[in-house]
Amino acid sequence: MDHPLRTHRLAPSDIELPALGSTEEVPALGKVIHLRFFSTSGSAYWLLAEYDPESGIAFGFAEVVPGCGEWGSFSVAELSDLFVRPPCPVWIERDFFFTPKPFRCVTR
Repeated sequence: MDHPLRTHRLAPSDIELPALGSTEEVPALGKVIHLRFFSTSGSAYWLLAEYDPESGIAFGFAEVVPGCGEWGSFSVAELSDLFVRPPCPVWIERDFFFTPKPFRCVTR
């Protein structure tokens, strides 16, 4: 279930995203990042390069602990469900101002 205050899907079906494994031959710096997700606390982010809509699994770059980012798979469904209750509510959002670009051009 999505966060109750979110009015959008993290990975909407109207955005065409590369299938999992389809950019395997592309070097990391050249992989196109299509979506950026971030925690409302501002401390973590996930960059999506490939996606499987059936499983909700994505491949990309994630930095949950500042300075300790890495490439790998993550579940967009789990990100969508993540909600830490008050007193400090935190959930994951999609960056609507992000435009697709190669990883080497992405800044936090």
